Amino acid sequence: MLRTMNDTRRADSKAFVDLMEEYWPDICFDVVIKRKASIGRISMEGLFNNKELSSALEQYKLFYKELKERV
Repeated sequence: MLRTMNDTRRADSKAFVDLMEEYWPDICFDVVIKRKASIGRISMEGLFNNKELSSALEQYKLFYKELKERV
């Protein structure tokens, strides 16, 4: 289970992420995708010539690496 759009500023968001890990530890990925402004701006800036793209995708690269290791 990939936990996404976690807003680290909110206690309820962190609690929900922790709760999922508690109930489903065997299927939760270690990577938790956090809400980032650079991800939200991809729809406006696009994928090409976007100087924020690297920052936006760094979490997803970590997830991809973990996914490859598990499969």
